[in-house]
Amino acid sequence: MNPRPIARRAGALGAAALAGCALLDVRIADPEDVIIAEVQVLLTHEWNGNGTSFEAGALLHRTFQREETPTLRGSTVVISEPTKGSVRLEERRDVEECVIPSPQGRDSIPGELAPNAVCYRANVALSPFDPGDRLSLEITAPDGRVLVGSSLVPGAFDLVELDEEDGRCRLDPDTNYRFQWRFAENAWSYLADARLEGLRLPMAQRDIDSPDTLYLLGFAIDAEDSTLVFSSEFGIFEFFAATDEERDVIRELRRGLPGGVGATVAMAAADRNWVNWERGGNFNPSGEVRIPSVFGDGTGVFSTATRRVVRVRATEFRPGAPPLCGPAVS
Repeated sequence: MNPRPIARRAGALGAAALAGCALLDVRIADPEDVIIAEVQVLLTHEWNGNGTSFEAGALLHRTFQREETPTLRGSTVVISEPTKGSVRLEERRDVEECVIPSPQGRDSIPGELAPNAVCYRANVALSPFDPGDRLSLEITAPDGRVLVGSSLVPGAFDLVELDEEDGRCRLDPDTNYRFQWRFAENAWSYLADARLEGLRLPMAQRDIDSPDTLYLLGFAIDAEDSTLVFSSEFGIFEFFAATDEERDVIRELRRGLPGGVGATVAMAAADRNWVNWERGGNFNPSGEVRIPSVFGDGTGVFSTATRRVVRVRATEFRPGAPPLCGPAVS
């Protein structure tokens, strides 16, 4: 069948139909005003035995907003556990003042994607909750709409074969170390990142132009993996979007940290809700696929994670230096 005559006939029929009809007055319905809540809780196990620190942030915004649309300021955001009480998040003045903690340890300000956003943060240091708890979320908007969610916090996990003192250890310069951990119950993914400081001078001595501070993301690892090599397996995602100078730095870091460079390495076990909200499918022409975990009069995510942090420095042995993290990776 030749498609071209069919196309011409269809066009002719359409023209004939328009010739005998007047255009109708069509009204386009306003898009639905839906509240979107992005809420994250991060429990960090402290090295000094002083309990677990607590960070929580909530970003509330809308899919559509006119000038007359009521603001989300004045909402009530509460995170609770039946036997351990609740924490009410406090409203922040500006989006820029509300930094949402990420499971990896890097803070992000998502307000650029949500100009009508309102931010809320917890104002407590020690966590009233523990790894393994099931937490509930309830958000009440000023107009009475209610959003709810639930998350099973991943269990605590230990780093194994790591020698540390006061949460610190050292690496021999230009060597790598393999971090290993025990599986955390209910974890769906493990993530890691590192903030490196003091890079400029050591890199300049190697004729490499470098910023003094650099943030590198490790792999997003599935629940079956339990090792990650630092620093060679960090920075892979940043490498492809980096400048030529930044790539030189990342290549050099595959050998390990230059002497004098320090790093804060964070590893986190993330819950199912975080994985479902962040992941994308194999083929998504319309964009990233997100599975919500906030329901009721809106949508969004309520995710939790537990985290361990280690501070390392590349230095030769000297009196007073922290212990060697462990044997180098060949």
